[in-house]
Amino acid sequence: FSTGDETNRMETMNFTPPLYKQRYQLVSELVEKYRARKVADLGCAECTLLSRLKFCSCIELLVGVDTDLELLKENM
Repeated sequence: FSTGDETNRMETMNFTPPLYKQRYQLVSELVEKYRARKVADLGCAECTLLSRLKFCSCIELLVGVDTDLELLKENM
C-alpha cells in the first residue's frame, strides 16, 4: 500500500558478464558439447550469436529469424 508520498522504484539487476553474453556462451557450449548440426536463432537481431556460431565445425545449417528485415539485411 502506498500513501502517495513514496515514488515507485524499480530495482535493477546487473549481471556480470551481461546476461546476453552469458546466454551466448551457454549456447556455444551446448552446441559444442552435443555437436549440434542445425541451429536456429529466433529473434537474432544483429546476428551476434550467429556470427559466433559460424565457426563451429559441427554445424551444417545455421538459421537466423527476426521480424526486422532491414536489421537482418544489414547484418547478413
